[in-house]
Amino acid sequence: MVDIEKISFPLTIDAFTSMQRAQIGREISEVEKEFFAEVVDMANEAYEASAHGDAGTVQAILDAIDSASGKVALTQNLAALCRAWVLLGCRKGVQRFENTFAGEMFS
Repeated sequence: MVDIEKISFPLTIDAFTSMQRAQIGREISEVEKEFFAEVVDMANEAYEASAHGDAGTVQAILDAIDSASGKVALTQNLAALCRAWVLLGCRKGVQRFENTFAGEMFS
């Protein structure tokens, strides 16, 4: 299991692929790497948006994931993976936003 407290943002594709390889216990295919690159991009975009208090961008990303998930189990599973990383990016971005805001308030 991935310890989300130890994950830092922005993510890199190398770090993400390494985590996924450790989770599934095998090498990652080129197709999976391409998909993971998209996941990393979306998670980093959500992180940056959240770090700047931009809830609209985060919502747009989540809406796009939801609309792409479809009715097929495989696509729904891929969408769930994507959503989980986007939400983690959002959580880490909010933490950065709160730290920045608290720092400005008390300086």
